[in-house]
Amino acid sequence: MRNTKLIVVLIVIVVICVAVISSIKRQSHAVPRTSTADRSYAICVPYSSAPAWLLPTHLIKKMSEVTPGLNISLNGAPDGDSSHQIEELDQLILRKPNGIVVCASDPHALVPTVNKAVSSGIPVVTIFNDVVGSKRLTFISAADRESARDLTQRILARMIKPQNGEPLEVLVCYNNPGMSVMEERLSGVKDVISTLSWVKIVGIVTNDTDDAKGAEAIGAALEKNPNIKLIIGIDSRAAIGALSALKERADRFPPGSVTVTGWDSDADVLQAIKEGKVACTCAPNINYMVQLAISILESYNLGYLYPDQFRLKEMGLPVLPDQINIQQTYIDGTNVDGYLKTK
Repeated sequence: MRNTKLIVVLIVIVVICVAVISSIKRQSHAVPRTSTADRSYAICVPYSSAPAWLLPTHLIKKMSEVTPGLNISLNGAPDGDSSHQIEELDQLILRKPNGIVVCASDPHALVPTVNKAVSSGIPVVTIFNDVVGSKRLTFISAADRESARDLTQRILARMIKPQNGEPLEVLVCYNNPGMSVMEERLSGVKDVISTLSWVKIVGIVTNDTDDAKGAEAIGAALEKNPNIKLIIGIDSRAAIGALSALKERADRFPPGSVTVTGWDSDADVLQAIKEGKVACTCAPNINYMVQLAISILESYNLGYLYPDQFRLKEMGLPVLPDQINIQQTYIDGTNVDGYLKTK
């Protein structure tokens, strides 16, 4: 009898222990990875001084001010050199932020560094330019291919089809080959032009996001192809470089003889649209992209990105799509005034 009682007592103790351990496990799953009083995120970009990053600079300052415990910093390399961005990322990893948002200068070179961050317990979200094959959580794309198709279709709808049987000659100017964002935009332009027998791309030049380099490259293309009628700029400084190149050759390319498009919403590009010198541009919704990236990192750190009851993380299942596309905004003379007021 005494042994029976002892067995019963042991069984009760085991049951209580199991219940307590289960409760502790459930509570530990519910506890955020980090305290809500201390969360820091870093954004790492190439061309950190480019005008395109001014808008999110104001955004992250405001987000940090109004959200308790939140601290966001914008960091990056001054140029498009991937080695410089890798050095910047290495420094950020040493600071151990709660998450990093990366706009990559090179889609492949940054893979080991991004993976090092993730292995160190720092989640990474990529925006604009992906880090292909890395362990980032997701890629927030500016739907560059779709947006470039839209811009190309709209501008060609305004062009006069040549009546002499010769194709309408097009020049494309972009940043540098290899950047996924630029390759996607270029593909979008080609998608449309490849379906039209009366349009032909006669040159593709790069500008390294530099007005002077763009003017030089576009000028050389104009000398080689004097019948160019459309310059499609798919980089933030392409339109301004094109205007400079055309101005230097105004005797052969008088104002209005060549249609120019741009990209992004730099103030001088918007002003050129207002003055009729540039036909249109395409502007990424950069503020929303940054907000979304930070929100994903916040949900990761505060413990609600992966709902406990579905055990997605435990089973290695994705809780986010591999890519999130955010369509860009087309800007021309009909809506440019509103954008100019923000500058």
